[in-house]
Amino acid sequence: MKENKPLVSIVCVVLNGEKYIEGAIQSVVNQTYPNIEYIIIDGGSTDGTLDIIKKYATSIDIWVSEKDKGIYDAMNKGIKMASGEIIAFLNADDYYASNTILEKVVDKWLECKPDLLYGDILVKERGHIYPVKAHRTGMRYGIFPNSYIWAWVSMPFPHPATFIKNEIYKRYGLYDTSFRICADYEFMLRLLRHGIRTCYFEKNITLFRKEGISSQNNEMVRKENRAAREKHNRYIAWVVEFFLILKRLLKDIP
Repeated sequence: MKENKPLVSIVCVVLNGEKYIEGAIQSVVNQTYPNIEYIIIDGGSTDGTLDIIKKYATSIDIWVSEKDKGIYDAMNKGIKMASGEIIAFLNADDYYASNTILEKVVDKWLECKPDLLYGDILVKERGHIYPVKAHRTGMRYGIFPNSYIWAWVSMPFPHPATFIKNEIYKRYGLYDTSFRICADYEFMLRLLRHGIRTCYFEKNITLFRKEGISSQNNEMVRKENRAAREKHNRYIAWVVEFFLILKRLLKDIP
């Protein structure tokens, strides 16, 4: 460990991810930043995932392979194992945008001293790659483009490009495993309601493949997002639901 450099715990949750996990691993172990703790939580893969993990075992600090109760149960396991000051998640089918990005993220972290730092992502969908700016929901409606009020409408920060202080999980709890695919959204609402310090880093941090469970279950995402809003403020949840229904009816609104 290098002096005065915070330890960053990178947690990867995977189940039968042999198609892409090697690229994800390489994007972590090839980072120029020296203080990384790499943790892989495998849910009991039956394909070639474990062979790939073992191939890089000397570069992985902790890895386990056992049945779990879903993706957020696995993520919570990783958080409990993490000893870094900063925790981030990198999906098994995603990878960091460059080998120097974590070094740049930490520099920004030390400058801002936040509870949560977030950046932009690149999305790969059907062979095409396009950038997605973080927390810009309001731009689609022409009002308050950067206000956190839009967190009540949709996920404010792209999870694969989010870095959270370890202490925050200890203070406000882990992911709520009653949500199957949107516990990260509920968690972000929880943090924003408690007024955590955030920092936006205007860089493409992660390439995200739009192939995951949340990308393929739009109706479940809508239901769970609504449940997350209701958990924190039933009145706001009703207002947002009316707004979203109206948006769907007026299809000419982008």
